[in-house]
Amino acid sequence: MMFYYTLWKLIPPHTRKRLQKRFNKNKMKIIREKKQPILLVNGIAGSGKTSVIMQRIAYLLYQNWQIITADNILLLSPNSTFIDYISQVLPNLGERNPRNLTLLQFLRFTNQAFLPLESKAEFFSRIIQTTATEQETILRSFDFVDFLKKQQSVNLSASLFQDIMYKKQRLFTAETIFSLYCQTPSELPVRKRLAATKEKLTHLWQRRMHQQAASQQMIEQIQQLIEAEQLRYFGTVLSAEHEATLASFALKRLRKKYRSVTKAIQEHKWLSEWALFQTMYQAYQHKAYQRTAAVYSADEVTALLWVKHLLIEDLSNRN
Repeated sequence: MMFYYTLWKLIPPHTRKRLQKRFNKNKMKIIREKKQPILLVNGIAGSGKTSVIMQRIAYLLYQNWQIITADNILLLSPNSTFIDYISQVLPNLGERNPRNLTLLQFLRFTNQAFLPLESKAEFFSRIIQTTATEQETILRSFDFVDFLKKQQSVNLSASLFQDIMYKKQRLFTAETIFSLYCQTPSELPVRKRLAATKEKLTHLWQRRMHQQAASQQMIEQIQQLIEAEQLRYFGTVLSAEHEATLASFALKRLRKKYRSVTKAIQEHKWLSEWALFQTMYQAYQHKAYQRTAAVYSADEVTALLWVKHLLIEDLSNRN
């Protein structure tokens, strides 16, 4: 910073004035730009990029207050120190701070599989190395992402599917789920086939709970509940003896009991995301991927999110 300040002072005053005028003009152009969906601001250290971007955010929030708020903005920062550094800029401009995350924080926020992620110290120790490993180079490459984009019609193997368990009870076997997948139209992209599989699986699971709720055994269990249990489970004391009414309360109890199973179906826990990533890596590199640590690196989680987004479900956050 001192170097650039000294260099600036060496420039003749009339030239500095002309450059400052041009800078201010470019600055306002950046702040008010609305036509381009993606805007890259390039400049040397100390040139005012951060200040301009923060002013741009404040300007957009002010101009579009009926459409967007700070909740619709995500800032990605290089480190926590930078987050602290800019934390008061927007409040001083009269706006609330948006969500501000480092890459590792963003990956933890986005990573729905809750994989153990490397620490900040491990991350920085790894990325400052002068050379990257072969696997890191591949995971960071545009070519690998382009390869994944072209795999929309890949056919998944049975080994990628997993049982759905409740405690030690196997509710749906991997073979059953793979069979449901094979029943989907083969001409569809794999993401749509998996969506159709999830729909079939959800239908089967809902039907099974309805059948269990209407069973004589379940009806008798509901009838045998004391008033305190009825209040705890249903928030009311059951007065009706009609089986249809009791079955609806039984279904409510079953949905609460098995909510982890319903969640597992909705979140594709019946498909191994990591095994799918390994399959894609081997198809690209023609060799198996080798994990080298107990925790997952930022490169691995990023690649895994790409695989999930392109082949399993749309992870786009339009907000």
